[in-house]
Amino acid sequence: MIDERTRELINGALDGELTDAELKEMDQNLAMSAEARRYLAGMSDLDSFLKNLPAEALPDEVHGNILRNVTLPAASAPAPHTSRAGMPVLLRYGFATAAGLLLAVGIYRYMPQAAAPGDLEQMIGTMAPGNAVAIDTFSFESADVGGSASLHLRDDTLVLSITIDSVNPIDIDIDFAGTSLEFEALAKTDNDLESFEYATRAISARSRGRQNFAVVLQRNAATTDKDGAIRLDFTSNGILIHQGTLVPRW
Repeated sequence: MIDERTRELINGALDGELTDAELKEMDQNLAMSAEARRYLAGMSDLDSFLKNLPAEALPDEVHGNILRNVTLPAASAPAPHTSRAGMPVLLRYGFATAAGLLLAVGIYRYMPQAAAPGDLEQMIGTMAPGNAVAIDTFSFESADVGGSASLHLRDDTLVLSITIDSVNPIDIDIDFAGTSLEFEALAKTDNDLESFEYATRAISARSRGRQNFAVVLQRNAATTDKDGAIRLDFTSNGILIHQGTLVPRW
């Protein structure tokens, strides 16, 4: 796994913000990590793609939509989240959280050829080249709601994909407790979630209608937790509709 310092150095290099000492440090890290070299290659490709993108590819309303939907955390610690028992303090974001993935998703979503529901595998491939391997999956169906969840491994990147189709609002609570997994980024591929909240080991979202989104996960090698199951609860008006689990295997 790439450590945060190496990610910062790579992103800083792409922005032209590193000192000579930092460039030397990055080169040393790249020499020792094949994963870091793959990350640099992927981010460089994305950077080149963005620089060559015609301005008219993104409609004017995109920037307004982002500004209306993004809510940054307050400077002081947020108050404890109380609407869902047992959930830790959550930070609220209305759009994708990782800068690179935000740009990739935004371009993929608003380019003319992406008018149909997005090809999730192709989009995630922008950030993590390689073939995806199915790890675990489940689905459910009832009179008013149906959905599915699946885990895919693409190189060293674990992607949790969720599809939900409902008449009424559905709350989706995802719990990573007991695993070494942590939230890294959100990719929204179809329509708009009514809300999205996350902490390091928990995610909560509210969905209405048909939604398809993916959560990119990272593994924290420093944790002592074993990779147990990821638990997903789907509820409506406080009533549990379905509970499923996905087991990560690396």
